[in-house]
Amino acid sequence: MIISLNQLIDHPATLEEPIASLSTYRDRDTKYLPVNVYEHLEQLRKAAVECADQDLAKAVWCLETIGRSQDHFIKAFCLCKEDHFYKAWCELEHCELGLRSLRRHCEVDKDIFGINHMLSHVPRFQDLFPYKSFISPAYVIQESKCSICNSLFGLRSGCNHEIGEIYDGKMCLRIITRVKPLEISIVDNPVQKYSVLFINGGYNYGAIYYTIQRLASPWHSWTYEKVEATTGIPLYAGIGRNNLCPCGSGLKFKRCCINKMRTHDHYQIHFEIQPPVELPDYVNVENARYIVDDRPIG
Repeated sequence: MIISLNQLIDHPATLEEPIASLSTYRDRDTKYLPVNVYEHLEQLRKAAVECADQDLAKAVWCLETIGRSQDHFIKAFCLCKEDHFYKAWCELEHCELGLRSLRRHCEVDKDIFGINHMLSHVPRFQDLFPYKSFISPAYVIQESKCSICNSLFGLRSGCNHEIGEIYDGKMCLRIITRVKPLEISIVDNPVQKYSVLFINGGYNYGAIYYTIQRLASPWHSWTYEKVEATTGIPLYAGIGRNNLCPCGSGLKFKRCCINKMRTHDHYQIHFEIQPPVELPDYVNVENARYIVDDRPIG
């Protein structure tokens, strides 16, 4: 059953307090949801399970998922402010996954929790990151178990719980307990976005740095236009005019790419609330100050 946000809001007073807390996301700005809200939701979930009220238990799960998504979104913003870009990238992925799970079970018919804002702005933030290559492992799952009942899954075993469905206010997952690795590939569209392939010399975070420093709150809206701009630097340097072009066309360099220049993505950012006038309105993303080696340690 898909729950609508209107149903959550109109639910009996049982959910009134957590709903009020979740709806204050703009007032909280960069502050996370208080721990006691999650503790209250867990108490409500247990009470719903004891009463065999699966609808209420699912509603509690929806509210907790909304709260976790808000927190991941806020944390990503704060980490970017502190130049911890990879950690922020991972938080954005957590937010994205939470919202994806939520949309399977909850109809977003009223945006009092910032859901539509996160749905539109998470991919915008992600597109400003310079990550283009990712590691993707391939493996054979030899054994896994159900997160709801702990039943083991093998060739001839399993349970009746459906992956991604909500039972007793918890989502059913498959916990992998034994795998056989096969290979590792490098991809540009990964299943798990956290598996960034880090390169020597670091990544250029100029675009995300520029945007984040001009936003006072993660809940302020912004849009962007992306175009390809020339750097004024030759695409191939040190190539003789009569040598074969490095592009592989088979033509001489002078008849092929001699006049081509290197290009980079240029972002034109439009802010709902204009940044302070003392901030520059342009950042050269080729500037070395934005090239950071932000790979995870350990």
